[in-house]
Amino acid sequence: PPPPPPPLPPPPPPLPGPEPTVREVLGHALLGLEQYADTLIGEGFDDVGFLLTLTFEQLKEDATTYGRMKQGHAHKFAKHFREAAAAEAAAETLDESDSDGDLWADAVSSRPVVA
Repeated sequence: PPPPPPPLPPPPPPLPGPEPTVREVLGHALLGLEQYADTLIGEGFDDVGFLLTLTFEQLKEDATTYGRMKQGHAHKFAKHFREAAAAEAAAETLDESDSDGDLWADAVSSRPVVA
């Protein structure tokens, strides 16, 4: 009989905040690949949580096959997707906690004044 398939990799750690959209992750400065958003989303790759479960090789293959990315862009996408998704989620968490749009001023004003 053939050997059993290799075990699946462990699930990715949860994102640090609300799940960003595929378009937001592709547009992150680490990637700069927003031109592929419509194609990937149109092919059903619209769930960041699902994409985070894919291996490097699966991300790269799907990016070229379904996202029609150039080879270099697909490699960049596969290499930095998780990091960009986490950064986007963290940024959304900051945005949500900054009700008046000035998180820095809020942080500074809440610190005690030392004379």
